[in-house]
Amino acid sequence: MMKAAEQYQSQVKRSLFCGRADREHLLDRLGEMLDDFQQARPEADYAEYAVTFGEPAACAAELLSSLGESKFEALQKRRLRARRGVYAAVLAVFVLLSAFLYGRYRQSLYFNKDTVLVIEPVIEVPKDVVDAMIEQTPMDACSYG
Repeated sequence: MMKAAEQYQSQVKRSLFCGRADREHLLDRLGEMLDDFQQARPEADYAEYAVTFGEPAACAAELLSSLGESKFEALQKRRLRARRGVYAAVLAVFVLLSAFLYGRYRQSLYFNKDTVLVIEPVIEVPKDVVDAMIEQTPMDACSYG
């Protein structure tokens, strides 16, 4: 198969949502159709494949419909269930993360045993007094950080 045909087949393969055996059967059928078209038009590019067989998603839907109505509906239901499951999981993660962050926020509002609250007017101390106090402080009592 040429590159354009392989590219078209890979695009169709992405749109097929069925079991492995059915997928292989459908891809074999598509491969035969693509080979026949390629023999008739060896210089065809991807756009010509898309025009002849339809867009890859439409071609995949047509191939899936050939499996039978009941099997096609079962596949659609399974795909819908999987999609809803993913949505539910994302929503659950979002809700749990929101609850965790809200709990952390509420916890940050409370004072703990190390909290010191000073409510008095601000007193300005001249720089020379502060320097004198720092020099009188023992070296092992200083904290730099």
